Amino acid sequence: MLFVKISRYEGVTSLWSGLLPTLLISVPSTVIYFTAYDQLREAFSSHFVPPLGAVSVPFLSGTTAGKKFIFLE
Repeated sequence: MLFVKISRYEGVTSLWSGLLPTLLISVPSTVIYFTAYDQLREAFSSHFVPPLGAVSVPFLSGTTAGKKFIFLE
Protein backbone atom coordinates (compact mmCIF):
# COMPACT_ATOMS: atom_id res chain seq x y z
CA MET A 1 0.00 0.00 0.00
CA LEU A 2 2.85 2.38 0.82
CA PHE A 3 4.57 1.78 -2.52
CA VAL A 4 1.36 2.56 -4.37
CA LYS A 5 0.90 5.80 -2.45
CA ILE A 6 4.51 6.92 -3.02
CA SER A 7 4.31 5.99 -6.70
CA ARG A 8 1.08 7.91 -7.11
CA TYR A 9 2.19 11.15 -5.43
CA GLU A 10 5.92 11.25 -6.15
CA GLY A 11 6.25 9.07 -9.23
CA VAL A 12 7.63 5.59 -9.75
CA THR A 13 11.21 6.83 -10.18
CA SER A 14 11.21 8.21 -6.63
CA LEU A 15 11.36 4.63 -5.35
CA TRP A 16 14.91 4.39 -6.75
CA SER A 17 16.06 7.94 -6.07
CA GLY A 18 18.96 6.99 -3.77
CA LEU A 19 20.09 3.87 -5.61
CA LEU A 20 22.87 5.39 -7.74
CA PRO A 21 24.74 7.14 -4.89
CA THR A 22 24.44 3.99 -2.79
CA LEU A 23 25.86 1.84 -5.57
CA LEU A 24 28.68 4.31 -6.22
CA ILE A 25 29.76 3.92 -2.60
CA SER A 26 29.05 0.21 -2.09
CA VAL A 27 30.37 -1.42 -5.26
CA PRO A 28 33.99 -0.17 -5.13
CA SER A 29 34.32 -0.92 -1.42
CA THR A 30 32.91 -4.42 -1.89
CA VAL A 31 35.30 -5.09 -4.77
CA ILE A 32 38.28 -3.93 -2.69
CA TYR A 33 37.25 -6.06 0.30
CA PHE A 34 36.68 -9.27 -1.67
CA THR A 35 39.86 -8.82 -3.69
CA ALA A 36 41.87 -8.42 -0.48
CA TYR A 37 40.07 -11.39 1.09
CA ASP A 38 40.80 -13.63 -1.89
CA GLN A 39 44.49 -12.71 -2.02
CA LEU A 40 44.91 -13.12 1.74
CA ARG A 41 43.12 -16.47 1.67
CA GLU A 42 45.57 -17.75 -0.93
CA ALA A 43 48.54 -16.42 1.07
CA PHE A 44 47.35 -17.88 4.38
CA SER A 45 46.44 -21.24 2.81
CA SER A 46 50.10 -22.01 2.20
CA HIS A 47 50.99 -21.38 5.87
CA PHE A 48 48.23 -23.29 7.65
CA VAL A 49 47.57 -27.00 7.25
CA PRO A 50 44.26 -28.78 7.87
CA PRO A 51 42.46 -29.19 10.27
CA LEU A 52 43.60 -25.86 11.74
CA GLY A 53 43.68 -24.22 8.32
CA ALA A 54 40.05 -25.05 7.54
CA VAL A 55 38.88 -22.73 10.30
CA SER A 56 41.67 -20.23 10.69
CA VAL A 57 42.31 -19.32 7.04
CA PRO A 58 38.84 -17.85 6.30
CA PHE A 59 38.74 -16.19 9.71
CA LEU A 60 42.16 -14.56 9.40
CA SER A 61 41.55 -13.60 5.77
CA GLY A 62 38.26 -11.90 6.56
CA THR A 63 39.59 -10.15 9.63
CA THR A 64 42.70 -8.89 7.91
CA ALA A 65 40.84 -7.80 4.77
CA GLY A 66 38.34 -5.92 6.93
CA LYS A 67 41.08 -4.14 8.87
CA LYS A 68 42.97 -3.24 5.69
CA PHE A 69 39.78 -1.92 4.17
CA ILE A 70 38.99 0.26 7.21
CA PHE A 71 42.35 1.98 6.88
CA LEU A 72 41.76 2.66 3.18
CA GLU A 73 38.55 4.60 3.77
